[in-house]
Amino acid sequence: MIMPEIKRLSLSNLKRIVGVTEKHNKVVRWHTDNITIKRLLTVEEYLQTVRAIIRDCKAPDGGVAIELLDFAIRLNVIISYAYIELPKQLEEIYYIIYASDLYETVCEHANTAQIESIVKSVMLYVDRAEPTGEYVGG
Repeated sequence: MIMPEIKRLSLSNLKRIVGVTEKHNKVVRWHTDNITIKRLLTVEEYLQTVRAIIRDCKAPDGGVAIELLDFAIRLNVIISYAYIELPKQLEEIYYIIYASDLYETVCEHANTAQIESIVKSVMLYVDRAEPTGEYVGG
């Protein structure tokens, strides 16, 4: 029996399909304002985001401050994907992240697979790092 020739998807068709399904930015209504959310980070932005989360979770002794992990992930996902200006004060940033649905809105409109990959990469690092027993709150 002769097998039919299997055709490969051409590079130009692949690029056309991806270009259609992956719009680079999306403007969404968030409460009373419009915010622009990046649909997909570049490779460099992806790497910078993972590194920033890991940096933000480093304890003074070189271990990982697990208690900062969720906050660092939320903060850096918002910074990387949303075109917004956050306040300078840590308490204000913390309040915005946990008292609003900003993070959830960003995740809803950004590429889910990429955000999951960012979190997975960070968790692989955390699983290999030594947790700290120190309280980092001061």
